Amino acid sequence: MERDLEMVGREIVGLAGQIAAATARWLGLVAEFDRREGWKDDGCRSCAHWLVWRCGIAPSTAHEQVKVARALDEYPLVAEAFSAGELTYCRVRAVLRMATPDTEAELVDLARVCTGSHLARIARAHSQAMRDPEAARARQRIRWDWDDDGDLVITARVPAEVGRRFLHALHVAARELDPESAAADSASAEESAAGGAEAFSAVVELALAGAQKDSTPPPPDVVVTVAVDDLTAGPGDDATGSRRIDPELARRLCCDATTATLVHGSRGTPLDLGRRQRTVNHALRLALWRRDGGCRFPGCSHTRFTHAHHIVHWARGGPTSLSNLVTLCTYHHRLLHEGGYTIELGPDGATQFFRPDRSLVPDLSAALSGTVATIGRTTTAGLSPTWAGERLDLGHTIDSLVHARAIAENRRRLREESAAA
Repeated sequence: MERDLEMVGREIVGLAGQIAAATARWLGLVAEFDRREGWKDDGCRSCAHWLVWRCGIAPSTAHEQVKVARALDEYPLVAEAFSAGELTYCRVRAVLRMATPDTEAELVDLARVCTGSHLARIARAHSQAMRDPEAARARQRIRWDWDDDGDLVITARVPAEVGRRFLHALHVAARELDPESAAADSASAEESAAGGAEAFSAVVELALAGAQKDSTPPPPDVVVTVAVDDLTAGPGDDATGSRRIDPELARRLCCDATTATLVHGSRGTPLDLGRRQRTVNHALRLALWRRDGGCRFPGCSHTRFTHAHHIVHWARGGPTSLSNLVTLCTYHHRLLHEGGYTIELGPDGATQFFRPDRSLVPDLSAALSGTVATIGRTTTAGLSPTWAGERLDLGHTIDSLVHARAIAENRRRLREESAAA
């Protein structure tokens, strides 16, 4: 027998309140974990990096959630409504984009009235109304990533004029590829060009026209002055005390270099250790890339700016072979050489990473167990917006928010001046 739909709907709303309360509690833990830098023990760059690894969250989502978690510490009224299950995560996120300590109460009241869609529109318009030109320039960026199917995904934030010129360039390229499109309406033609991979490829080829050769820089030639005893010494061995730089720094610089000429610190006798013949050549680098596909440090997904690292350093007799090499990003390459972390080959030939205290850094296949605490009593009284279906007057809403913010700032300034007097 089917359940009564009204009861199903009530349960959905009730569980939404529980999810909101659980998310608030989870973000509180994330904020504490981030504040105490618990992610550093696992060799992660940041708390967001740790969430991507240990909680299976997409990078963009993880960064956003850490940002929200940090902001909640500064806005207790938002956090209280969130923890009570009165506001969903999407509404909290929109409120935090606009909130100041002086306008927090008004925005919480607004969130109780508006839907998530309303608040998202209000937050975007509020951001434009309060935009600082310098801050806008700081936000301009281009990001790219490789999709699972091998395609390149590009996300860009550029000034409007640059964007229009880029779309026009796509239109011109598309018109060259298909002259018949020149008769099409300009706006529709540009919109069509913007969706064409062929036009994008033509723009790229035009930008690269005249290039004579690959501009990728060759591996560097490194000349290091360091005592051989220091270079070959283990972490706990006594050093000669004559080194100019830290030996781990020397090993990292020499890991992927074409030549490393080392000078014996105690006698000053030049000693060439033969990096010229044992560098990672193109074929070996290709095989290494096909095997690793990016940084091999547990939880790291970086695939760009990687280095070939000798598991057993060549100064200690390690060969430049596929079995003795591993791909590391710049951050984790430095972590292994200068951060006290080590790497070893396990009994099955798999790489194992150890923290400075010799505890094992768990890999992605390690089972992640956790405890699920019971969420406290929540209410869904404010979960559903009180919006009655009327049209959102966005302009009036933004004017009211800007006006309320100005009033609050003036009141605060007057209080500060009175206190100073």
